[in-house]
Amino acid sequence: IGDGINTLVIPISGDIFVTNATPPGSAVGATSNPELQGLTCLEVLDEIVDYAYSKKISVIFSYASRSASSGPDTPVDGTHTQAVWIANNVTLATRYVNNPGVIGINIFATPADPLTWATWATMAEACANAIHAVAPNLITIVQGVGTNPDTTQHWPGAALKGVSTRPITINQQNKLVYGTVEYGQSMATQPWLSTTTVPVANYPLNVHDVFSAQWSFIAQQDIAPVFVSQFGGLLGFDGNG
Repeated sequence: IGDGINTLVIPISGDIFVTNATPPGSAVGATSNPELQGLTCLEVLDEIVDYAYSKKISVIFSYASRSASSGPDTPVDGTHTQAVWIANNVTLATRYVNNPGVIGINIFATPADPLTWATWATMAEACANAIHAVAPNLITIVQGVGTNPDTTQHWPGAALKGVSTRPITINQQNKLVYGTVEYGQSMATQPWLSTTTVPVANYPLNVHDVFSAQWSFIAQQDIAPVFVSQFGGLLGFDGNG
């Protein structure tokens, strides 16, 4: 891997696994991407992975939502069942098991309420073990949920306090990474972030303790690595910018 940017996170949805699913025409325009014309979604991913690897950039797939029109959401509903979700992750793992450009899969990016940590942890273990049954060297990233067992809330996909009492245990434990997200004041008003109308005492120094309680304790206590999969904000300071 070269200097600078060395990893590309590619968000995907459950829609790409529909048999022979193809991307919208606007995404593979005849002028902008003529080499992608007529390819399925998975074949387009192949091209992206190969090109990234040619530039010494590795790829992590992030299962962002059940469908292209949903999210943040939970990985399971009436049609996108747990079996379907796991099978789709296994499809990715099988497809890229021998591709050196793919290093990991974020099995679901933003598990949202009402999914509890206890339920999600069990689901995540089943999915990670299924992935590792076909691709034991892939990193599996398990995000947090939206609300912690003590009922404190965090960003969807970021509440990881439950790890302290209910850690993820999988067959390839050395390939487990916990995932979180963090944003600034422009994304939403949060009680630990000051805005132009809601000042927070000791901000921004207070953020260290918030991060430590929510997720960084996992790395600090050598439980597992932590991957901040999304971060940043917009040009605003009040939750509306």
